[in-house]
Amino acid sequence: MRFRPAFLAIVLALSAGRSFALEPAAPPSPVDSGTTAKHSLTPNAEDAGKNVFIGHFGETVRLPYFWAADARMQGPMERVNFHFKTVDPMKMFSAPFSPEAKDYVPENFARLRLMQMLVIPKDVPGGYPSLEKLREAKSKELSETGNPYDLRKVGEYPWPPETFWVSISTPYPLFQLYTQSDKYFFIVTSGASPYAKDRKDPVLANSVGDLCGSLSTYLDQFAEKLANRPKPISTALVALLPWGGICAVGIALGFLPKRGIWLSRLNLMGRTMVGLTSISLLIAIPLLFISWRQGLDKTINEGSILLGAGLVMPWACTAISSWLNGRNPWRLFGWSLVANGLPIAAGYMIARDFHSGKVSIIGTEDFVMLSITLCALGLANAIAFALAHRQQADISPNGRSA
Repeated sequence: MRFRPAFLAIVLALSAGRSFALEPAAPPSPVDSGTTAKHSLTPNAEDAGKNVFIGHFGETVRLPYFWAADARMQGPMERVNFHFKTVDPMKMFSAPFSPEAKDYVPENFARLRLMQMLVIPKDVPGGYPSLEKLREAKSKELSETGNPYDLRKVGEYPWPPETFWVSISTPYPLFQLYTQSDKYFFIVTSGASPYAKDRKDPVLANSVGDLCGSLSTYLDQFAEKLANRPKPISTALVALLPWGGICAVGIALGFLPKRGIWLSRLNLMGRTMVGLTSISLLIAIPLLFISWRQGLDKTINEGSILLGAGLVMPWACTAISSWLNGRNPWRLFGWSLVANGLPIAAGYMIARDFHSGKVSIIGTEDFVMLSITLCALGLANAIAFALAHRQQADISPNGRSA
C-alpha cells in the first residue's frame, strides 16, 4: 500500500525515530495531506465557552470555542490538527488564522500556538506493543540529544496505566502526552505544557490542559478493559488449565479396562469427555478472542457461546452415537437435552447481560470462565453419553442389557 512507508515513518518518528537527528521526536509534516476523516466540532450545550470534538474513532474531547480542528486519515492513523480561529483569540478584532499541514513540525508548535492529536491503532504493522516500550524508546532518544528534558509517568488516576508526558525547552518548547485506550494509542503535542509552573503562554497551556483533561475523562470508560487486558500467551495458558484437568481425568478413565458394563461406561465417558471438551474449546477460544479484539462482545461472548454449544451438543452426541452404531440414538438425544438444560439457561442469561451492555469482555477472566463452563458442559454430556449410548455389543443374546 502507498501509505505504509509514510505511516511507519511517522510512527517511528513519534517514538524512537532518528529522522529529526538530534531533535526531540514530534509529529513530522506528513508526506501527503491524507483524506478527510469523519469528525465534528460543535458547541457544548452545557458550557457555551467550549466546543466538543468527536473524531473518526469516536474519541471525544473538549476545548475552548476559539479553536478550529482539521482531522485527516494518514493510512490507518487519524491526525487531528488544532489551531486558533484567529491570530490572537484574546483580541476582539484579529485576522483569520489557518495554518497548513506542513506547519505542524516541532519548531512551530509554540511559535504558531498549535496543538495536535494522533490516534494510532495498536494492531498496525510496525507499531510499538505498549506505552512502556514507547516510553523507553523516547527516553533513550531524548538522552542522546544532550539537551535537558522532563519525562514523567502519570499516576494511574485519572489516566490509563503507563501514561506519560514529555516536556522540553531547548531548542524550542514542546510538550507531548502519550496515553491509550484498549485499542488505540493517543499522542497529544503542543508548544506549551499544562503542568509547567511558569506558563509563558497561558492561553495555549490552559487549552492543552482542557484538551488533556477531557481526553482523560473519555478514556476512563476503558479503565476496566486495560486493567484486565492479558497478554495473549498468559491468557491461553490460564484458559487451558481447566481443559488440562478435564483431559487428565478423561485420559485416566480411558485407560480403564472394558470389563463389565460400568467400567466400559467409565472408559467411554473419559474418551467422550476429552473429545467434546477439546473440540468445543478449539472453536470457542479463538472466537471469543476475535470478538474481544473487534468489539463484538454484545453478540459473541461467553454467554452466547455457551448457549450455542448447549443447543448443539444433543445433536452432536446423537450423531456420534449413530456413527458408533448406537441403538436408539434419540434416547441419547433426550438424555443430552436434559444435561444441557441448565447450561442453555445460564448461557441465555449471561448473553442477555452482554447484549444490554451491563457487562463486557475485559480479558483473562472471560477466557477462564468460558473454559470452565465448556469443560463442565463437556463433562455433563460425556456422562449422559456414557449412560444412554448402547452398542450392539452391549446387548446380551437373550435381548437384555448386559
